[in-house]
Amino acid sequence: NIALYELVVDKLQKDIYNKTSLMNMTNKLVEATDKFNNLSVLKQTIVIISLLRRLSTGAQLADLYLLGYGKKEGATEGAITISKDITDKNLILIEQSVTGLYSKQIKLGIE
Repeated sequence: NIALYELVVDKLQKDIYNKTSLMNMTNKLVEATDKFNNLSVLKQTIVIISLLRRLSTGAQLADLYLLGYGKKEGATEGAITISKDITDKNLILIEQSVTGLYSKQIKLGIE
């Protein structure tokens, strides 16, 4: 469980997440590493499942109360917010096959 927790935290520290509110959750996870290590295996599993649900669905919120954060505080972390104003941005939609063998890029936005 500890190795999986460290892997999730390591992935969340990548540059792609720096400008999202997931960074707030990541900082809390880094601070709570010792607390996580001291939890029972069952409680560690609950934390990991909560994190994986948050990262895989995007709709559910991570609950960090077992790491010492309030239920409301832990539950509200990790929401990704992106500006709706995309008029000054060049966007590319990437369509990819399930296997990843075929990929197509479509330019979106104002040029």
